Amino acid sequence: MVRRQELARKKPVMSCVEAAAGLLLASALIAMPMVDANETKSTGDGFFEGKADGYYWYEDPEPIIEDEEKDEEPTNYTTRAPGTAEEEGPAPLSAEWLRTTMPKLRDAAIDNPTQENVRAYFYAQRIMMDKAQVFSDVAKAVVESDPLLDENLRLPFAAAAKVSVLQSAEAAKEEILKTLKEKVALWVFYDETCVYCEQQIPPINRFAEEHGLKIEIIHKQGGAIGDLKPGIPIRTANGQFESIGINFTPSVVMVHPPSDLWVISQGFTSYTALVDRVVAAANRFGLVPDELYREAAPMNSGVLRADRVEDQSVDWQEPEEWVPFIRSAIGSTYGLELEEQSGEDNEKVTD
Repeated sequence: MVRRQELARKKPVMSCVEAAAGLLLASALIAMPMVDANETKSTGDGFFEGKADGYYWYEDPEPIIEDEEKDEEPTNYTTRAPGTAEEEGPAPLSAEWLRTTMPKLRDAAIDNPTQENVRAYFYAQRIMMDKAQVFSDVAKAVVESDPLLDENLRLPFAAAAKVSVLQSAEAAKEEILKTLKEKVALWVFYDETCVYCEQQIPPINRFAEEHGLKIEIIHKQGGAIGDLKPGIPIRTANGQFESIGINFTPSVVMVHPPSDLWVISQGFTSYTALVDRVVAAANRFGLVPDELYREAAPMNSGVLRADRVEDQSVDWQEPEEWVPFIRSAIGSTYGLELEEQSGEDNEKVTD
């Protein structure tokens, strides 16, 4: 009974809601545009078409395919004015032409290995190799005709001549070391905790015995050294390590009184290397004539120090000017005077 009373009270309210809903639906139908049924059927564009798509109903529009041939601009390889050097490009068969053309020929032969493409690449390669051969032949002739370019002047290639030059070099080293007896002394820095210091003693003994230079051992801890030659004195270090900057032992320092010092080596050095380093240091100190040092160190002769070349009157953009100047400078490193000649004639070298 109670349930019926409640329904009776709600019925007027529901009637009002249904009436409002009906009014809204009628308004919406009036507002909708009229669509021909035949058109809807033919196009298949009805309201419920594609309902399976759900919320994801949006589709991208089909791309517009443009006429590619119409959009592409023809490639123009002749962008420069006719008749100009740039338009003509590098001279055919020149080094620049080969440098730019061969990669293209190679790529074409790899991508499309027809007989024509492969043959074109190998003929270009043949041209390059022939040009290299011609250059090599001329270079050989130029070097052989110009002693300042020929390494044979520095140290002969022939075995017999090379042995003779090396023997003369050893004799020149002996002469240099004789001149150093009264000029320099060697300090040998020794540390009894050093692994190689004992091994440095035999080369030092031989050096002192054969060349007679004054040698002193600067001993870091002080004390005797068993294998040391009796005539070589030992001094306990008194700041020499720190003042000279000796961080490794054994080390050898050449002393030129009253105050010149030259570190010959830091670490073990063989007898032969010790001789060469003393001779080189003597040259740096200016204690030996240049001619004698060139004979003692043939591989160092003829070396031009570019930082010492000074001549502002030479036009360095013109090879005709700076080549003779450089030849003269190199000749002076050999102690030679050059007699210049014009043309392609060989240039004479005189003492």
